[in-house]
Amino acid sequence: MPRQYRYYAIVGPQRTVDSPSVVVREWDAAGGDTSEEMFSTDLEWVRSNILYRIGSGRDISDAVPISAEAATRFESIQADRVRLERERERELKSRQYRYYAVLGGEYTLADDPLMVVREWATQDGDTHEEMYSSAREWVPSDLVSHMRSGQASDIAVPISLDMVRKFGLVQAERERHARRLRDQELGREYRYFAVVGAHDSLDNPHAVVRQWDGQDGQTHEERFAKRLDWVPSDLTYRISVGAESEPFEVIAVDMVAADRFEGVQQERVWAEERHDPSVAEYNYFAIVDAGHPVDDPLTVIREFGGVEQEYTHAFRWDGSTWRYRIGLRQLASEAVPITAEAAKQFETVQRARFLRAHGLEP
Repeated sequence: MPRQYRYYAIVGPQRTVDSPSVVVREWDAAGGDTSEEMFSTDLEWVRSNILYRIGSGRDISDAVPISAEAATRFESIQADRVRLERERERELKSRQYRYYAVLGGEYTLADDPLMVVREWATQDGDTHEEMYSSAREWVPSDLVSHMRSGQASDIAVPISLDMVRKFGLVQAERERHARRLRDQELGREYRYFAVVGAHDSLDNPHAVVRQWDGQDGQTHEERFAKRLDWVPSDLTYRISVGAESEPFEVIAVDMVAADRFEGVQQERVWAEERHDPSVAEYNYFAIVDAGHPVDDPLTVIREFGGVEQEYTHAFRWDGSTWRYRIGLRQLASEAVPITAEAAKQFETVQRARFLRAHGLEP
């Protein structure tokens, strides 16, 4: 008997039923269980646990029932999104940045500038510009163009990418100092903890969190996130109830160790921005089960800085939740650590599988 699918649009603050974040379909499987799939950015239906996460309160999105026709329309929407994203990725990779240290006022040295700016030329000859903001992200700017036109008296000095990286550390230290002043005004006394997994260490932990006792009598928690700021967190609670994808140890550390982790996190962000696996120091895992041994796994994933990626049928590393789902016992698979060389070999295996599935010789 053919499956009887029920379709849902996954919507949230930025997404509507007409343009959802994704579409999920579910059906009643054998034994009374329910299975689900989502239409992924690989433009195919793949296993999913979105409805489960929404139902268990782990995801704040809403699942709105839709028709099969609406689900089919989403396949075209998803294809357009993928096309535009790939065009954007190609454009980003083609950019040839020129970096400048902006000097002015008390900031007279290129290795400790007022700010850093980058610019690039598009294929149509237009020049665009961004500056590295106090939020430690690149935002639109017109400062260099104003200097060239005489509308600003600061000086722009060409610098290397390595000097830009150093400025990121300078900016982080400036923000850290400002944050401590704010913390002093709030009168908070923080307790710091390193979150360490099997492949982590105290010097390079999975995460660092801080807690404090609020005036409401409750314990509050934040973690130092990839946006390079402290953000609300419930990580230690999730670890305590076994909701994380793997067992973690929560170890008390001092403020010096927490400061050191801010530098570690900065390095992780820079490594990801450069897409440099040799710097990123990924941990690789083969996903195996009874029919797929380590040398011929279901798939291969890698982790770095708390982010998991899978080497997909599209021959690229994309976001993944394999270890999360294995940790929740939603899958009967196992994640087995492997070397970077074994992961590289799987890329060849994946391509051969794709060719065979399409009737072609590897």
